[in-house]
Amino acid sequence: MSIRSIIFTLAVCLAAGCVAENSSGEGGLREGESNADEATTTDPTTPNFKCLNVAAVQLVSCSGIVAIFPIKVDVGDVDVLSNNDLNLLNNSLNKVAILNNVNVDVNNVLQKVELEVLNVFLNTIKVALEPEDINVCTSVAGGLICR
Repeated sequence: MSIRSIIFTLAVCLAAGCVAENSSGEGGLREGESNADEATTTDPTTPNFKCLNVAAVQLVSCSGIVAIFPIKVDVGDVDVLSNNDLNLLNNSLNKVAILNNVNVDVNNVLQKVELEVLNVFLNTIKVALEPEDINVCTSVAGGLICR
């Protein structure tokens, strides 16, 4: 499936609300997990990433801001993540979003986000993932830059 098809499908799913639920209807919760959404309580001055499952195309999609760049991350070809796994990914990306360097290079930002997503999937969530499964993009001066 091409990136354009994935982005189009994601846009349609976001508009229609195609967030996946598990077979018990609990929105992806596994046994013993809480339904608390820790990533939704943030200070408005702090960057906030929000990740969600897009079951129609086996995709996890995240969006947020790093420095001044609106960042969109799509992780393809993965199973539905639990709410706790999504929160781990949100929180990890929020830590990357707090950069101390005023002169931030867009390519450096995209690389940091990509590496953080890969790290979370491999080491925290324990899901095998290749770098080519991760698409990180931002919009700069009306143009789309992806890594």
